[in-house]
Amino acid sequence: MSSGISTTSYASRRKELLALVNQLRAVGAQGDLDLPRITIIGNQSAGKSSVVEAISRISLPRDAGTCTRCPIDCRLSSTSSGWSCRISIREEYDEQGKGLDEIKEIPFGGVIIDKSEVERALRRAQFAVLNPKIRRKAILSSSLEQLPSLITSTSTKTNSFSRNIVCVDLEGPDLTDFSFIDLPGLIQNAPEEETIALVEDLVLSHVEGNCLILVALPMTDDIENQKALRLARQVDPTGKRTIGVMTKPDMLGPGSKKALELWLGVIEGLPMDTIALVSPMMRSELEEIFFKTTAPWSKSAHSYRFGTSNLSKALSRHLIKIIDDSLPGIKKETSKQLESCREGLRSLPTPIEEEPATYILNEVIAFCSEFNQFVKGGSGANARLIQDHRRAYEIFKLDIRKSAPNFVPYTDQEEKGLIRTVEEPDKMVSDQERFNLTKMRRHIKMAITRELPNNVPFEARVILIKNFQRTWPKSIDACFNFVSQSTTNLLNELVNQHFAWHARLHSDISNFVSELKQQFYESCLVFLTSALKVEESPFTQNTHYMQTATDKWHTRYRMLRAEKDQESESDSAEKQKRPRGDPIVTGRPEKIARSTTSATPRSQPTPSSSGSSSNLATPPDQPFRFGGQAPTSAIVFNPEPVTPVAGDSEAVVKLSSTQRGLTQEDVNEIMSTLAKHGFTDFTGFTVDDLEKRGVHVGI
Repeated sequence: MSSGISTTSYASRRKELLALVNQLRAVGAQGDLDLPRITIIGNQSAGKSSVVEAISRISLPRDAGTCTRCPIDCRLSSTSSGWSCRISIREEYDEQGKGLDEIKEIPFGGVIIDKSEVERALRRAQFAVLNPKIRRKAILSSSLEQLPSLITSTSTKTNSFSRNIVCVDLEGPDLTDFSFIDLPGLIQNAPEEETIALVEDLVLSHVEGNCLILVALPMTDDIENQKALRLARQVDPTGKRTIGVMTKPDMLGPGSKKALELWLGVIEGLPMDTIALVSPMMRSELEEIFFKTTAPWSKSAHSYRFGTSNLSKALSRHLIKIIDDSLPGIKKETSKQLESCREGLRSLPTPIEEEPATYILNEVIAFCSEFNQFVKGGSGANARLIQDHRRAYEIFKLDIRKSAPNFVPYTDQEEKGLIRTVEEPDKMVSDQERFNLTKMRRHIKMAITRELPNNVPFEARVILIKNFQRTWPKSIDACFNFVSQSTTNLLNELVNQHFAWHARLHSDISNFVSELKQQFYESCLVFLTSALKVEESPFTQNTHYMQTATDKWHTRYRMLRAEKDQESESDSAEKQKRPRGDPIVTGRPEKIARSTTSATPRSQPTPSSSGSSSNLATPPDQPFRFGGQAPTSAIVFNPEPVTPVAGDSEAVVKLSSTQRGLTQEDVNEIMSTLAKHGFTDFTGFTVDDLEKRGVHVGI
């Protein structure tokens, strides 16, 4: 009957469709397209291999326990010529189970024309799939008995199961045109739990999608115990693409009448073509006789569901229908992916016309030249690298400046209630706690060992310097890492710009640039560490700048001390009543101090160069003031004797010796002293100006 069907136009189209799907599967198209297929699954020892043998008319390897340890893709084709078999291996995964980008079917051995040789050939093929490190030439040249020795000689471990596929192409006059995939039987127990999960995952990956699921169900076991059926329901809840194949009906004797009636009810109660009953252990003639003569099968009205021959025809019909229905979708998806591939090809750069080595060298030179322009800091877009670095350097500079100590020229007692703070004009001082005179004296005392009296140990200075340098390493790392990252980002951008057109070249250049950058990073880090070590030493050759800075801070601290002393003196003077004395200077030291009175000063004219007395008119109840109007904190000349305040000697000027009045030289000395304290507006002031105020000048 198979030969008759093969001669029809239907048979011709069936061959074409099956050949198309097989060719697509051979090149790995199943990774991109949902190709129609039939997959046979079942529990271990469910009679699944017997079903495969009955359909394919070949013998499969049989061992204790599981005999199929990798998928077997059986492709049957009816021909008028003699029977033949070809075996090949389709590698879809590497040794780590990762999918390969390129899939090929590699022939394994020659053409087989003797059916008795198929089982041994399949054993060798499965051995090769489970032992990918052993050369296939050695496997083909070894007998089955010698195969275990190959494992020992290569010190390899045989995989329990594999995802790679053994392909069997069968041609013969007694075969039906269709193909199916035989999967390893589902196991309940295994030494390693991973093995059970691997087999389940393998089965699920093949039965999903556009697949007709053939489930082997032994009639000797309860149908609810079949794990394969549960997996089929998991991917096909409605059962529209699941066919149950009941096996081993001959194992139920006459005493199993209740079980026989139960299974018959299952067959007759389900839709057409959802259940098939086979006895694969029998030859086709005996199988046909068995179903015709054995109750209850012989009395059933569904005899077309019994037997391997009917199963093969039904499967072929189902597969062709699935392929026919799926073909428009396959064509559409293929066209879509083809256009995507063409779009990718169009995006590739134009072919290289010059010699490849020269072209690549020119690209490398262009890459280096462009990066060099960024390093030099050209105008426009080329300036961004240097600008980024300048910002990092500015932040670094400020961080170092802000590590300057926050010295305060007051004791703990003097700082109480103090509002004014000591700050540089740009506030570049440390954020650390203020370091006042009390702490400084304590610090110096802690550093004294064998020292002469009234001597500040050098070690005290060294300790202070190192304390204020503690933030430098962090500032250096922040600046260096920012510069390194901005440079790395630019390099990656230029590598993509110049070499992205070739993936392998891009990868090689990227790796090389990364390694080179890391080398320079490490060498620069060593240099920075050495430079920091040098800077930690309390030594400088920039003596001029150090002296200038020292003078500036000394002047500032003296002014702050003078202000503090003046505040103390003013508070003391306010508590005393000042008697009005003779304006004649008697030779006692007089006090020149800052006025901190809160009284509103009166406006007075500025002295002229002529020294006219009208310019110095001052009410008799006010102290004499140089420069006319006396603003807050102006210098005043108090003709009355004032007791000098300790620590304020710089503000005290001896006006004359005993029994002497003021001379022009004395006035000049007073003016010079006042000028040192920031008061210089005494243009045209002479000794006569003092005489007119009643101050005696001369011997």
